[in-house]
Amino acid sequence: MGDEIQEASSAVSRATTASFSKWVKEDFDREDFNPDHLAAVPGNAQLSDELRLWPATRKRVKTLVRQGVGVDQRRDLWLTVSGGLQFSKVSGSLYTETLQDSFGNTVREDLPCPRPFLPASGCQWWQLSAAGQAAGCRILVAIERNHPDISHCPDLQRLAAVLLHVIDDETTCFNILSALLQSDHSGAANGAVPSSHPVFLDQSQTAVIDTEACLGRLARKKAKHSYRWLQETQGASESVMATDDEMVRVMGDWLSWVFAWLPLTTVIRVVDCFLIEGKKVLYRVALAMMKLTYRNMDVSDGRRNAKRPGLPEVKRHSRSLASAVLLQVSVD
Repeated sequence: MGDEIQEASSAVSRATTASFSKWVKEDFDREDFNPDHLAAVPGNAQLSDELRLWPATRKRVKTLVRQGVGVDQRRDLWLTVSGGLQFSKVSGSLYTETLQDSFGNTVREDLPCPRPFLPASGCQWWQLSAAGQAAGCRILVAIERNHPDISHCPDLQRLAAVLLHVIDDETTCFNILSALLQSDHSGAANGAVPSSHPVFLDQSQTAVIDTEACLGRLARKKAKHSYRWLQETQGASESVMATDDEMVRVMGDWLSWVFAWLPLTTVIRVVDCFLIEGKKVLYRVALAMMKLTYRNMDVSDGRRNAKRPGLPEVKRHSRSLASAVLLQVSVD
């Protein structure tokens, strides 16, 4: 009987650990990162079939991914839709060669995050172990060596950390990130990216500033009530609303809402969609966070009153947002 119980426990453990990589620390926070939530999503045989025909099946894959991704499908999904698979065929052993050229055969565990990829609020590693964080820094250093033209790309560190929660292999993560950077660059013509081409990562200070200001413009059109509520909470006094220019400053760090305020399990689902559709997914998610917080508050108990701080309320409510709800909220 004891052996049966032990075997059953081991089976549950194997099913759970299949949801994440070796880089996740053993004492991870289940409130932030619950692998059971990812493991509960059944695999979709259709998705695996459609991925074999990518990119001709882009629309179909986008629809299927919105429905859910099995834990045994996520690595192949990310590698395929990001362009990492194609990049690996061209780059060969570029990652290993870059590190060897820089550090010889020594596996460096003490590398800092390169400055161009450092978020303003500092590195965000979620539930990665010290070894996982070191792997992330090695990947980012190798990317910096191969992309010296990138002056500012703070979202790359966060994305690298998310990938490492799912993928064991450093080279695979390097190929995915490199493909995204290359896709943004090669998709541009004379400084303009075609409307049909997904944009993934800002690669300069100018682009980052534009992205920071963009959410406010979108919110005024697509989340009017939520935006006005935030204006009321961010004004200089209870009787004065914040101006649109002041709201640009207030909402400037909106990408941190997505990456730092949502549970990691939800962030992983967001990345599923982001790697197919590009940065517009992040805009939609941030707007949905605003709208869901506003809808969740009861007018009668004063929780929409300007006396309550707006952004802390968004942060508090976001900690419990499930991906299934978040990704279904319309912002059209």
